[in-house]
Amino acid sequence: MCAGCAEHGSEPQCPTCRQLNPIGFPYDANADVGTLWSYATDRFQAEAAMCVVAVLVFFVFVFGGALVSNILTSIIDSILGLKVDPANPLRNLSGFGLNLLISQVVSVGVNLVVQGIALVGLYRVLLDVLVGKKADVGRMFSQLEVLPHYVLLHVAMFFFITVPTFVYFGLVGVIGLKLVGADWRRLDHFRPENLFSGQVLALFFGAFLLYLVALIFVLPITLFATPELIVGRCNAVEALKRAWDLGNGQRLRTLGYSFIAGVLVFLGALACGVGVLVAVPVAYLLLLALFLALRRSSSLPPPVH
Repeated sequence: MCAGCAEHGSEPQCPTCRQLNPIGFPYDANADVGTLWSYATDRFQAEAAMCVVAVLVFFVFVFGGALVSNILTSIIDSILGLKVDPANPLRNLSGFGLNLLISQVVSVGVNLVVQGIALVGLYRVLLDVLVGKKADVGRMFSQLEVLPHYVLLHVAMFFFITVPTFVYFGLVGVIGLKLVGADWRRLDHFRPENLFSGQVLALFFGAFLLYLVALIFVLPITLFATPELIVGRCNAVEALKRAWDLGNGQRLRTLGYSFIAGVLVFLGALACGVGVLVAVPVAYLLLLALFLALRRSSSLPPPVH
């Protein structure tokens, strides 16, 4: 085929054959985890080399963004004269809190732009693989029109999910300090090992369980909203709504798939770190396969691939 018919190598078939065999995802919400796992791994094997290259590009962007955010945080801390004792950060509680706030704001700001390019691009390549197309790394940079919606989406998620999380665990931490009798006027004399008391550990364990329950409810939003921006061609608010609807009746199932993906990435990290280059695309392919399967059984408009 010429470059036009092959769309610069991204299509394995000519336009006539593509009309006879339209691309698409073959499974719906009735598919079990074994079926989606087999399909995801088969598609990965068919496009393994370029999937790994796409993940490498993704990691370069992520590590570059982390480096830039750390440099900016250090510069701002130096300008403001903030110093935190790593041995006992509570020695200067206000400085520690301000440092944490600055680092999070800078990190979120930088990562919004970086991931708006890298993560969305990686999703686009892996979605192409799942619907039978070739893995074209060049497609990672074809989704820039999604960037404004991605930024708005994650700003909303930051204020409605991340900020309440910090407030929640901040309150838990305050209660824990009170349980061990910490003197707020003399926190420089506080010994962090006092937090390992039975009462505080029970408090933290209970707080974590409650947080896990809340996480199950919002998990479909964190997993499906960004892919919906890509294939649904909708705005940020609509993507949030659609992701929430896709999770109806599927939240425990989504949690199970997330657990499998997490274990897979963990095992990949244990393999001298190199295994991550295989584990990450396979894990994402599995989660995106679930997304496409749930979407196919929904009443949402057909995906744009």
